[in-house]
Amino acid sequence: MQRTPSIALCLALLVSVGFGGVAAANPPLDLTDPTSREIRIEFDTEVIDFAAIGGAFSLPAPASFDSDGTVATVVLDGALLEARITALFEGLITPIPGSFTDFVMTLEVATGEVLSLTSTGSIDTDVGLFDFQQSLQSDATLGFLLAPVLDVEFPFACTSGPDCTLVAGQPLDPATGQVVAVGEIVGILNPIFSPFGDLRLTEQAAISCDGAVAQATYAPDETQTYEFAMTNRDDEARFIEAKVWLEAPDGTILPSVNVGADGSVCLDAGATFASPPTSSIFVDETVPVGNWSIGCRLVDPDTGETLAEDVDRFEVLAEPR
Repeated sequence: MQRTPSIALCLALLVSVGFGGVAAANPPLDLTDPTSREIRIEFDTEVIDFAAIGGAFSLPAPASFDSDGTVATVVLDGALLEARITALFEGLITPIPGSFTDFVMTLEVATGEVLSLTSTGSIDTDVGLFDFQQSLQSDATLGFLLAPVLDVEFPFACTSGPDCTLVAGQPLDPATGQVVAVGEIVGILNPIFSPFGDLRLTEQAAISCDGAVAQATYAPDETQTYEFAMTNRDDEARFIEAKVWLEAPDGTILPSVNVGADGSVCLDAGATFASPPTSSIFVDETVPVGNWSIGCRLVDPDTGETLAEDVDRFEVLAEPR
């Protein structure tokens, strides 16, 4: 049966169901491929335990990749870093628009080590304007010490002491695309342990479905939230069946969204549809304790082929923090 894509219908349906994780069609970055191209960067969003490497990743942001075969360079637009800072600090730190340089990472191709990761800019806070300068690398170890500032615990940088939690950098893992660069942000009061070096780098795919949970763990009286994005980088519109689900610790599947099996949903060429952060679970005594997952899958409604898939995990804790 011939179908005619309706972009208005696509938009209406995707917004109405509230769409958008590790996508099966988005493999880890291949450092050995010197081809200049667009790749994806995902930031670890965990702000409760800064030592939880890869605890919970953001939706991907586009970045450029170039290589001379020895050193590779990844560049994220400064405006996208500004958006990441705003989201992470929830308005307590506000970047001055247009002040941030690009977020530039250099990696040694042979080892995956982050040789440098730098960015600078200006931020506005309740206590004044500050410069923001960070320099990170993976062949390093640095610690953080949580201390309250404006009723929020900030991770001040440290190198020793009973309350100093040390974090070791890690080179790019070719199997997952995860990398950890550590270093300080200077210019904001005392030096702060940078939360922007725990990353995942992946290749772009024609079709992707990505989800993001805000935290790696949720305690009683906290609300688990997620957001999704679906992108079609193909040059033609694609009909899709979209599925979103939760999986409880005992393996029970809790469907959330299942639309498009009848061929009524499509993604326009070059289109991205994303949801705002959406409440999923309020943790109370009725919510099972343990490891949960939330997944997104895009399927070809005619062939049943999986076009993209992502599963993100989080843990429900038994005790309050």
